[in-house]
Amino acid sequence: MKKLKVIIVSGLPGTGKSTAAEGITNTLALPIFSVDPIESSIIKSGISKSFETGLAAYLVAETLAAEQLANGLSIVIDAVSPVNEARQMCMV
Repeated sequence: MKKLKVIIVSGLPGTGKSTAAEGITNTLALPIFSVDPIESSIIKSGISKSFETGLAAYLVAETLAAEQLANGLSIVIDAVSPVNEARQMCMV
């Protein structure tokens, strides 16, 4: 049985976590779920930026990650995780 891995790259803005996450995904050929681009897409749809758009982005990333894990793929998550709710999602 294949061991699945969830690699979480998190930290303060501007510290290079997205660059590190992209390097990991390129090296290991894994899917990446980056919360910032997901939230940007939600905002582009016309929804004003708020706590809810950030939470929605984490929920989208969590759902997509769960689907990949269910299909037997390890994943990389790129997230700032500035609030407790977001950090708790990353720990599940």
